[in-house]
Amino acid sequence: LRAHEKGFVVVIGIGLNLASTPLELGHAATCLAAHGLALSPREALCFLSQEMDAWLKTWNGGDGFAAVREAWLERAGAVGEPLRVLANKGPVEGRFVGLDAEGALMIADREGREQQFTYGDVSLTSVPRIGETQEEDERL
Repeated sequence: LRAHEKGFVVVIGIGLNLASTPLELGHAATCLAAHGLALSPREALCFLSQEMDAWLKTWNGGDGFAAVREAWLERAGAVGEPLRVLANKGPVEGRFVGLDAEGALMIADREGREQQFTYGDVSLTSVPRIGETQEEDERL
């Protein structure tokens, strides 16, 4: 991934709940206040902008992508964690496999086929293991 390549675009979306947790999301969520961290919107934005600047410098127009990928994987959920991705194919549920060398999210769908996502809305979910029913997965 090189910033100078023709057609290169990056869009980053983030939701950060500071003081309260929306209940109508349909999936688990939290807020920083629930974990003892009270930040004003300005403080949160300042922190995020400083961190984003540092990571953009590490990324260095794509030359430092390997370091960014490594750091992301160190902080990511466990391999096998259930995910749901909403992209142009519609919702796909599966289990986290990792990031490929180009940074695409890799998940194994319910049939065990690995799928690659370069964009989409990703959420944690409960996904049955291959061959299991939803009820069996909820008991685990």
